[in-house]
Amino acid sequence: MSGRYVTGDRDLVYGFLGMDQLIPALPTLHPGIGPADILPGCGHWIAEEYSDQVNAALLEFLGSLNS
Repeated sequence: MSGRYVTGDRDLVYGFLGMDQLIPALPTLHPGIGPADILPGCGHWIAEEYSDQVNAALLEFLGSLNS
């Protein structure tokens, strides 16, 4: 089972120093985390700004719990 990291490329946290190296390394650092989904043009409130994409990621994750 793996979770997904979802963020927007306009989120201020995504722009913090070192995040460009940390986010791609997350699956190696924590095997329970899958690859990151970086949503273009999206800020901090991803569930409000890109609800369809966030819901799809959540449903995929929840579906993986049955495996």
